Amino acid sequence: MAIVIEARTRPPHSRGLRRERLDLLLSQIPVHQLTLVTAPAGSGKTTALSQFAANTAIRVAWYSIDTLDGSPDVFFEYLRRAIGHIAATVRDQPWTSYLDVLHHLEGIGPEPLVIVLDDFHLIAGQPAEALVAEILRQLPPNIRVAIGSRLVPDFDITQLRLTDDVLEIDADDLRFRTWRAASLSAFACP
Repeated sequence: MAIVIEARTRPPHSRGLRRERLDLLLSQIPVHQLTLVTAPAGSGKTTALSQFAANTAIRVAWYSIDTLDGSPDVFFEYLRRAIGHIAATVRDQPWTSYLDVLHHLEGIGPEPLVIVLDDFHLIAGQPAEALVAEILRQLPPNIRVAIGSRLVPDFDITQLRLTDDVLEIDADDLRFRTWRAASLSAFACP
């Protein structure tokens, strides 16, 4: 069993300026099976997702991925802990396959749940990335996944795109508009 840093299984404190345009996009996360928030470092992916988590009435399980989380045992343990914070039905026994994940997700009740996988690019090309693809293929209808990443994941999401079940938020969606930046600089100058 992997040693888990609990802070990585809870959303970071939500801070930063909220923007109506972005809030409207983020409010669509529960409508889509998969949300991809992809942008370069420093674009505000984590901030946007933490604002969603703080301001939604829907249950949110948060997992901040690290470079050492690419192996299945580590990935499953963090995911189990993250989901366990919001769903008491998750048992203490380790998950050993994506089927264990799906089994537990089916048993957490009918209320919607969004699983946020932040910094997903850190497991690109590793076995855990492929496991997420398998989980997405068979996700229960009340479960949604939101991925924050510098890269678009390497698994096939064509079917989700065809059924309009992917919400894609990119750097342009995250950036401040010129007029907003100008209004902020007016407040900063004495």
